[in-house]
Amino acid sequence: MRATLTACLLLFAIASCSMPETRIYSLYIPTEGGASTDGPPLVIRVSSPRHLSQPYIVYRSSPYRLELARYSRWQASPARMVEEAFREALLSAGPFNDAAEASPEPYTLRIELRRFEMLDSGGQALGRLVFDVGFDSPEGRRLYSGRVSREVRLKKRDFLSLAEGLSTALAGGIEEVKEAIAPLLQTRLPKATLPSRMNRTESPSITPTSR
Repeated sequence: MRATLTACLLLFAIASCSMPETRIYSLYIPTEGGASTDGPPLVIRVSSPRHLSQPYIVYRSSPYRLELARYSRWQASPARMVEEAFREALLSAGPFNDAAEASPEPYTLRIELRRFEMLDSGGQALGRLVFDVGFDSPEGRRLYSGRVSREVRLKKRDFLSLAEGLSTALAGGIEEVKEAIAPLLQTRLPKATLPSRMNRTESPSITPTSR
């Protein structure tokens, strides 16, 4: 009995020594300023497929197959990281405030995350981000809907480069959404409540629905 226990402990120790170290990766998207307190409230809701609601790092080896990294993972699930990135960007730049849950009539930003992965395209490693976006008024009317799709070439075929590439892709996607929202808010809110970066009048790349 004692010999069997000793053998099991020895095998466990050998297996533990031979397992690679788990590496954890995160996104980095710089933001400006602090949270707004004088704008309308905003609720951000993110939905995703099951594999993007867990901290898996996903590699698409073909259009029909997804693979999960065994010894590397994200700091949080992609859905959670996307939600936090939007929250930081929209609350730090305004014109929304962070008291949304306590308000009976907030604006709602709905994000459906579809792709957050590494893939091969003609031998080139890419980071791909795809999400659908909907922006609803406090009355529950859909003001905007559209899709953001971005692919970024990675410096190397590794997960550090993937984290850098998806950070860049998400930062660009957030800017797309902010530029799309800005013209709507200009018609609904006094210009004095809008920060300068939200007072742009460029044509957004997301198609608005009927208001």
